[in-house]
Amino acid sequence: MDKGIEKKEKKIPAYLRYWGLKKNPFALAPDQDMMYMSKQHQECLLRLKFTVVSGKGGALIISENAGDGKTTLLKKFMETIKDDVGTDVKIAFLDHPTLSVNEMLAEIARQFGVEGVDVTNKINILNSMKEKLKELKDSGYKNVVIIDEGQMLANNPEMLQELRILMNLVHEGEFLLSFILSGQKPLEPAIRNMPEFWQRLPVRFFLRNLDYHDTKRLIQHRIKMAGGDADKIFSETAYKGIYNFSEGTPRVILSIADLALVIGHSMYSKKIDFAEISQAAGDMNKGGESYHYFKYLEDEAVDKLEEEKVKCPFCQSFIDKDLIYCPNCNSLVKQEEGKKMYRCDSCGMLNLEGQMFCSFCGNLLLKMCPQCGFHNPVGRRVCEGCGFVFGDGGGAKDLLRQFKNSIIQNFSEYLDVSEITHMFSSEEPLLLIKPRLTFKGYIPRFRYLDGGKKSIKNFSCAFVLTTGGFSFLGKKDSFYIPFHQIEKIDSTVEKKPKFIVRIKDSDNRLLFTLPLKDNQQTQFIIILNKYLDDLKEVT
Repeated sequence: MDKGIEKKEKKIPAYLRYWGLKKNPFALAPDQDMMYMSKQHQECLLRLKFTVVSGKGGALIISENAGDGKTTLLKKFMETIKDDVGTDVKIAFLDHPTLSVNEMLAEIARQFGVEGVDVTNKINILNSMKEKLKELKDSGYKNVVIIDEGQMLANNPEMLQELRILMNLVHEGEFLLSFILSGQKPLEPAIRNMPEFWQRLPVRFFLRNLDYHDTKRLIQHRIKMAGGDADKIFSETAYKGIYNFSEGTPRVILSIADLALVIGHSMYSKKIDFAEISQAAGDMNKGGESYHYFKYLEDEAVDKLEEEKVKCPFCQSFIDKDLIYCPNCNSLVKQEEGKKMYRCDSCGMLNLEGQMFCSFCGNLLLKMCPQCGFHNPVGRRVCEGCGFVFGDGGGAKDLLRQFKNSIIQNFSEYLDVSEITHMFSSEEPLLLIKPRLTFKGYIPRFRYLDGGKKSIKNFSCAFVLTTGGFSFLGKKDSFYIPFHQIEKIDSTVEKKPKFIVRIKDSDNRLLFTLPLKDNQQTQFIIILNKYLDDLKEVT
């Protein structure tokens, strides 16, 4: 690989993130780190290692069906054999045995380190290989030849004879190499029909399909290795369904379990159960529903878009990474390092230092001195007109500390404000209630009414309580009201009461709903009104 090309880390697919997984637990590519070692796989691995350590000559692995895990087992063997042998091991591994005799022998020789092999001269290949194997053995190496997918040789007796002859390479009364032949059922009768070969493979093992308990443990092991909890993802019914459909074949188990995760995500299931397994089994046997495939492709497209763009926290649209303000709703999406930001008193949105007008609502970014009426930049602490110090000498800070503690103690489920902290500079977000769909529509919902009860603004939103006031953040609209403009907070008298915010020196009202329980609604009003009354006394 070109050193100048950085390897890009692939984002975990959305359906795996949905189930809380950190990697794909059911990938079909052989991965010895993810392999579940059933009792039979442990026994087979032990026999393979015994073959090499004892110098028995050869071993034969026959699997009942394709996908029983023999290739992954061989990978596991190659990764761990050195520690068991106690010396260096040289392995020639071939998983494409459909070569000519000379090509096969030349490839084995090449993997053992023989250079300049002449493929056209079999005698030269064998002599060169024998010399190399003797050299390796004298240096303390154990030499192993592994042939996988051996069923491809079932109808090629000439190649099988050449491999048998290869096993005859002996030096000073010891085999120069150990030979492992692995394949599916058609390989067994072909070897049995060659007694001289069958007898030279004294260590044998026949891999069977998994039983129900090993099927369940395979799924649980894979999910655990991927960072999840299988019993929180798959029900007992799902385990049984996977076993019945797969008949214990590991590769089929992985395929149907993975497809069930995709289907469960598309259905927003809380757990994989009969419905998801039934749909997955139907898809693998015949045509079925297509929505989960569309959902997967849609998620992949969104993930690709997320890699190239960022999401606006206001309107959720994707925009270029280098933009500071969202072109769709004008909200601030990127706070540049070292640049001071000012909050607009009208809408609560952040603006870059030096701007005269709010980029979101267009209002003047100035504040009026309460003593002389002079308009000062929003970040100034002392009035340029009369020298008035903005602030109260610390009294409000104690009230604010008490107010924050009251919110923390009573509304713990809404305290995660990490995703919106960057939107406020001079205030601290305390509480965030995100929009969610109910049978009456999305809540929270905000309405701004004039004195005649006519709606000036009306939209679904996220509700943010800050140390300075309320922010109502909709997809295409927003509203902010600071505490110093609020006279009082009440609630309507109805089955599902709404909050009423009475504005100082105005007949206008704010009306909004929050998904709080009755006792929380009451507590919220008490805490807010106490804070407002205490602020009036201090200021």
